[in-house]
Amino acid sequence: MIEHLLQPGYFGKLKVKNRIVYPGMTFKLGDNKGHLTQAEVDSMAYRAKQEYGPGMITFPGLNESMFGNVKAVNINSDEAMYVMAKHLEQVKINDTKAMAILGVLSIKNTDYSANCNLGASNLTYPYTTVAMTKGEIDLFIYKFGQMARRAKEAGFDAIRIQTGVAKKAIDLFLSPYTNRRTDEYGGDIMGRTRLLREVLTEVRKQAGADMPIMLELRVKELVNNGIPLEEGLELVKILAPYVDVFEPTVGRNIKQSALSAVEPYYASYGTLLPYVKAVKDAVPDKAVIATVKMGLPSLADRVIAEGQADFVSLGRPLFVDPEWITKAAKGEDRKILKCIGCMNCFTEQTRKEVSPTCHRACTVNPNNLREEEFYHPEPAKEPKRILVVGGGLAGMEAAIRLAKRGHDVTLCEKKDVLGGQWIPASRGPEKGDYRTLVPYKENELKEAGVKVLRNQEVDKAYLQSFGPDITVLATGAVPKSLSFEKPLGDVNIVQGNDVLMDQAKVGQRVVVIGARYIGMEVAIKLAKEGKEVSLVDMTEIGKGTNPVLFDYYIRELIENKIALYPNCAVTDFSSFGVDITYQVSLVTLPADTIVLAIGTKPENSLVSVLEELKMPYCAIGDCKRIGDALYAIRDGAELGHTL
Repeated sequence: MIEHLLQPGYFGKLKVKNRIVYPGMTFKLGDNKGHLTQAEVDSMAYRAKQEYGPGMITFPGLNESMFGNVKAVNINSDEAMYVMAKHLEQVKINDTKAMAILGVLSIKNTDYSANCNLGASNLTYPYTTVAMTKGEIDLFIYKFGQMARRAKEAGFDAIRIQTGVAKKAIDLFLSPYTNRRTDEYGGDIMGRTRLLREVLTEVRKQAGADMPIMLELRVKELVNNGIPLEEGLELVKILAPYVDVFEPTVGRNIKQSALSAVEPYYASYGTLLPYVKAVKDAVPDKAVIATVKMGLPSLADRVIAEGQADFVSLGRPLFVDPEWITKAAKGEDRKILKCIGCMNCFTEQTRKEVSPTCHRACTVNPNNLREEEFYHPEPAKEPKRILVVGGGLAGMEAAIRLAKRGHDVTLCEKKDVLGGQWIPASRGPEKGDYRTLVPYKENELKEAGVKVLRNQEVDKAYLQSFGPDITVLATGAVPKSLSFEKPLGDVNIVQGNDVLMDQAKVGQRVVVIGARYIGMEVAIKLAKEGKEVSLVDMTEIGKGTNPVLFDYYIRELIENKIALYPNCAVTDFSSFGVDITYQVSLVTLPADTIVLAIGTKPENSLVSVLEELKMPYCAIGDCKRIGDALYAIRDGAELGHTL
């Protein structure tokens, strides 16, 4: 139960129906006119209309530009404000309040390069910035004020000022790492906070005395010469007269830190609570929001009960499961679909198959941006007898959705467990949330009435005896091999997944070939077991992987003293080890075990059988084309919705 989370709270003088804030979850859409799309508005409204919805919903960044127009969502004109007012009418239901994130984009595309940020000082590292002039500072402050005015007139209930995001001008002024100014906007803490204090003063002037202002503030920088916690708490006290609510974060200035905005699987629950409590102790008369990895109902409720925070921010928990609050309120925690911390919601630019193209998608919730349609599908007009072959993520998802729509569904899995390649992908010790997904899907299969047959091989004879109206192939993939792979006496050649599952014999000197997710995980695992590990890839180490996760992996690789060989082609295996080309030299890496992590290829051998039998079929997931969990679940959901 979450009795404390459900109690009313206050943003300044504003009464909020409960203690849950849904932060600004951007889908990276927009209509190139600065407006939210209707799908984005509907997505927020869907969460507001639940039996128990969040007390406050935050609209994603409503940006203004220093120079020229901005295509991102904005309220940089009164016309944009009127459009936003219409959106607010749809979201402010069931006594839900709405908060606007305000931000001035400081890209200057006239005198300077479009890739050059206006900031506190002239810097070339970690990114290029040009020091703002006094005139530009005055314009910056003015634009914040005008956005605050429009936010109030549009009907927003609160304003959020975001300072803990790297490369934003306010952040660059606050940090001694990036603020090297010698005028009144630099130097000591009062100088470095001057820009923000003037922004907050102007926002208050334009928005009015009663408009709550929430400040997201980085109270510790994880970088040398950055802001230590002691100074962060001093910042809080200096800024307290200007704001009503604080949201403390922690991070690096060099780039956006995982701890300041996102919730990767390797971060512990409540990871920022020590900082939240420190801020609450520093300014007990101000409301404080706990954020990042707060998605356990018992944890979130306890934080409020103990007075560590006044509100809890639940971004990805509600992004993944819009009914999170309702389920938690009814004591149905086991029914909550959890965010697994995979960070695929930061890979939209590589997801050309996801429709609409390049929007921010979720691995475990393919319903986002189409909630009404996908959460409440129409029953099948002509129920069919459907055979789903393969019990991985794609097969389970398709079976669940098909059965819920009234089809008679049987799922066959040749192994004794469901989950397919997700099982080894979930093996790592930090991946506890990954391991919640298959049990959740198994429960859904049961509730949907799917007949599940484990240890059931599907071949020609089985297909003929079963006689399905349609077969859904979700047979996944098999590991790739190398053309020169051969027996090598005492040298053992094994697959990366088998190593992760502790199903392979591994010697002391190991060469891992392939440096994407599986290869990096295997290398780290074996190094921690005391093995001597080399990691080889024909391209860059971790190329194409999620930047948030790669940041974690590369640190682990270095800390565990793994020898890295990027841009090295593997030419042969021998009884001595692995031959690679290192620049122009041929080098042998000694090994008694070679681990292959070079990817997979579709397993679709049943296609020819089905075509021979003239049986209709659909292929989804890896057996159609190699993808990842996001594609697999999305394939299953979309087929299940339309078949």
